[in-house]
Amino acid sequence: MRKAADLKKETLSLFKLLPWQKRLYVVLRFLTCPFQEIAEFVPDSGTVLDLGSGMGIFSFYLSKKYPGLSIKSFDYNQSRIAVCTEIALKNSISNLSFSAGNIVSQDFADSADCILLNDVFYQLSLADKKKIIEKCLEKLNSNGYLIIKEVAKKPLIKYWFCYFQEVFVAKVLGLNQGLVNILSVSEMLDLLGQYKVSVSVTLLDRGYFYPHIVYSIKKR
Repeated sequence: MRKAADLKKETLSLFKLLPWQKRLYVVLRFLTCPFQEIAEFVPDSGTVLDLGSGMGIFSFYLSKKYPGLSIKSFDYNQSRIAVCTEIALKNSISNLSFSAGNIVSQDFADSADCILLNDVFYQLSLADKKKIIEKCLEKLNSNGYLIIKEVAKKPLIKYWFCYFQEVFVAKVLGLNQGLVNILSVSEMLDLLGQYKVSVSVTLLDRGYFYPHIVYSIKKR
């Protein structure tokens, strides 16, 4: 098994030709998001959809960690998709593709063994949350998993730190669509309880300023 440090180094090297601001963003994401831990919820083969993939950081990490995966990544930002596609082509990464589109309103693929929403769900309204859950469950193969990496509302100091940062990123930097709609664990479980799924919840906030949490959702 390849070491996480080597995978991180290889992934970071993919972005070395980008402007320094974007390289800094990639480094900060690695420092603040538990990619290594989230990757353990992903199968090492089959088809994975990464919805709202942003700069493609986690998609590239997975492509290095699990070369047997077929990864299809989607984001609404066409310029990000163009950059990611160019990086994949220049580095001959054949198990990863990028497409632009609205993951809520557009059809994003056929079927998948695993679907990822990494720091995306809290940017959706409640109505859109329901839409994306239903679309994902429809696209999942039997025994497939929907993995939602969110932030929790506890501990409060980490929650408010995350909340105000997201507002800053949206309103000042314009790097996402501007909505911050974080659900508590009980609210999230109530929402998921409307569907025929089993859910496991894992906190990943230890060692991070952010209250990271993963919902691993399996179709029943």
